[in-house]
Amino acid sequence: LSSWTDNTGISHFVWPEWQRWLVHYTNRTEHLLDLDAADLPRVPEAKKDDDGFWVIPDKVIDSWSSLPANAQLAYLSNHLRRSDRILFLHPPDPITPLRVSLRAQRAVILSDDLHMLESGELRRCVLNANHIRYQYLSLPLPYPDDYFDYIVIPETCETTESELERVLRNPEGLIHWRTNDA
Repeated sequence: LSSWTDNTGISHFVWPEWQRWLVHYTNRTEHLLDLDAADLPRVPEAKKDDDGFWVIPDKVIDSWSSLPANAQLAYLSNHLRRSDRILFLHPPDPITPLRVSLRAQRAVILSDDLHMLESGELRRCVLNANHIRYQYLSLPLPYPDDYFDYIVIPETCETTESELERVLRNPEGLIHWRTNDA
């Protein structure tokens, strides 16, 4: 089955018990009807060119180390090894996980703040940081036991300790950071 869709077009296919693809719909875009292009999120470096298209300069940052990071967590970027996996639950901002995770094998950022996830994902795409994922938080955590070397959470995080212990390899890898309102 081959199907072409527009950017953000939604298609729904089903594989029923009689083992043939069933197409419910393809390339639906009604979710875009009231979309105003001026409201779309963009990284701060994006500028309009002479033709009215948004472009990003070739060199967005001089180095990863020039990215800002939460002062309490910046030290982590020097402690991670290439083989480490790190999980951020409700990070302090969208950029700190990128800055901290530059050496990690894999980084996952989970939050229920969609604006923060969207801002982080935009920056991740611009930097081509394919080892980092911004995802909506769902519980239980969708990862196997002992998957992460580090988990970074705010002191006020309400996620159950047993769920964190399940996906963490070593209890010493649990890192709490203090929120401003704590």
